[in-house]
Amino acid sequence: MRKGEDVLRILVRVSERFRFRLHVRPLGSEAEPQRRLVARQMVGKPLPAFLYADLDMGRGGPKHKDTVKFWGVPRAEDIGEVHVGVYESGGECVGRAIIEVIGRGG
Repeated sequence: MRKGEDVLRILVRVSERFRFRLHVRPLGSEAEPQRRLVARQMVGKPLPAFLYADLDMGRGGPKHKDTVKFWGVPRAEDIGEVHVGVYESGGECVGRAIIEVIGRGG
């Protein structure tokens, strides 16, 4: 990911369903084969158990071009921040989000 690019910040509450779309940097050329993406924590660990990702950018029509979908339901033990990156198969980060999980009381 290049310096100065946006990081999406999401605030979610324990036991509440959430979903959001994350914009990823588009491919340079339509002639290139379909890109393979992987989502993981920025520290290299897999996504936490409460967080799911749909990395198929072909779904959702033109409105959601160059986006991937995340969703889940966090638990009390998930309180804190999760820094997520979407990476191309070559290892380049093409999208980032920070998900902050807070307790039900605020």
